[in-house]
Amino acid sequence: MSVIRRGLLALILLAPLSLAASVASAPSSDADASCGGSGASVGQGAVQTYVCLTIDHAPAKAQPLTDTSTGQPLVCWLEPQYTPAQLDSLITYESGLPIGVVGSEGGQYYQILKKNYGGLTPPYRDGQSGWWWGVGCDITNTNANTYMENLWAAVGLDVYHPWEWVPNENTPAGPPNQVTTPAMLTLYAREAAPLDKPSGEMSPAYTGGTSTQTVGLPTYFWGQIGQGATPVTQHQITAVVQWLSSPTVTALPTSVTVTTTGAVKGSSSIDCPVTNGLFGTPDPGNANITSDCSFTYTQPSNDVTITMVTNWTVSWPNAPGVAGGNVKQTSQTVTFGGIRVQEVQTINNG
Repeated sequence: MSVIRRGLLALILLAPLSLAASVASAPSSDADASCGGSGASVGQGAVQTYVCLTIDHAPAKAQPLTDTSTGQPLVCWLEPQYTPAQLDSLITYESGLPIGVVGSEGGQYYQILKKNYGGLTPPYRDGQSGWWWGVGCDITNTNANTYMENLWAAVGLDVYHPWEWVPNENTPAGPPNQVTTPAMLTLYAREAAPLDKPSGEMSPAYTGGTSTQTVGLPTYFWGQIGQGATPVTQHQITAVVQWLSSPTVTALPTSVTVTTTGAVKGSSSIDCPVTNGLFGTPDPGNANITSDCSFTYTQPSNDVTITMVTNWTVSWPNAPGVAGGNVKQTSQTVTFGGIRVQEVQTINNG
């Protein structure tokens, strides 16, 4: 999604690379300003294009796109930025501004753009079916200009020709991992999936930063996914840039792994299945219920630690340009420390 903002191009004649970086676009930290529609809201200043990210159908904070080969945020990338009508509006507006007006370049730079793009086939203003693609950069990165120049050189663009015409909603040829595609946006949506921690309890209860367990008796665990009033059953995430969209990515909590440092019967790590955002069977009254989400300690200890982590499956369907698949991911860890395990003392009266 794109928005046009005033005042970002005031020094363009003195710093054409700064102009190009601003015109090409920069990601924003918030997508909600643009998630309601597509294309640029053409008016004053420079274009900022950023990913429209939604999580559970609500706008969410956007981050830079990611290089699929390194896993690091891209500094610059190719993205669709203008329809012909939008580019016409921008160039026409800016070319008429007099020297000295805040947000203008005296019209000189845009007069050059108008001349260059007006002679192309199709001209920039002819309402053809397609998009003008340009280089988007994270202008908060100090190396953005260098990366932008390198990407321009790789695809045959420059400060006076910052956009490439791509008809019929195709994507241009460009350096690997730097052309915005549905596959790239799918990776971006995957990375944005919330991985909620479990909100767990144990019996006997963990209160005041400690709990006392008994050798030979079960210690039960239960709870929900997430810290809110209702359990988290799944998340759905989409990422969009202009007409390019990822398929809907679904993040589903499948189990909670509970691990202990104390000596127990069997494994010291158990997987408790998640159903509708819940795991284990509640036992707040120490009723000795039957549940596989439990440990039985075999030795006393004064300093046992228990950890819980949510296991997630993040999946996405086949879509044009995207092969379906899934990945396993885990949440951050929840820790219960300082647990005491004691033996029950009995008296034998013979």
